[in-house]
Amino acid sequence: MRFILLVILFGMLSMPSIAQRTSCNLVNDPGTICSFDGTASIVSVDRTRMLIAIDTINEGVIEDGIIDHLFLYTAAAAIEDLDMSTPFVTHLEFDGNTLVIEPKHQDKRIEITVRAEEQKLKGSAATFIRYSKSIGLSHYWDFDEEPRLDQLPFLEQRTCDSNPGACYSLASYHLKFPN
Repeated sequence: MRFILLVILFGMLSMPSIAQRTSCNLVNDPGTICSFDGTASIVSVDRTRMLIAIDTINEGVIEDGIIDHLFLYTAAAAIEDLDMSTPFVTHLEFDGNTLVIEPKHQDKRIEITVRAEEQKLKGSAATFIRYSKSIGLSHYWDFDEEPRLDQLPFLEQRTCDSNPGACYSLASYHLKFPN
């Protein structure tokens, strides 16, 4: 059974602008491997949820502090707190199933996989961190003026009709972690 987990945020993120803003088009071409370079932050929200944000430099826009891609990950079991909320330069790859994060100037590789049997992204690093006991990985993109990387410390939990702790607000956006 195949599915693509892409989240569209209450009509605030427009699908047609993907082709203009990014070379990553998982909607029209599910076999695509998206490659991003830029400044990122990883925030451990709680014991099973992690937020990954990147301001890209390789998608035709300048690095401006605005988050270009936001990934929300929910693990099936408690995960290690990476303590990487301070912005760092990185390379990311995403194929709709696996997100690989390779911080520059660090011998570390982080891999988040929703369906481990389908992992196809490659890389190398001395320190390899893999999260494969997963509930889901959501991808938000094409933000306009916010949220910004410097707003991540102000991520606020909010209530919703979902599992406790799954819903958050960042700037003017409502985010829901997979559950």
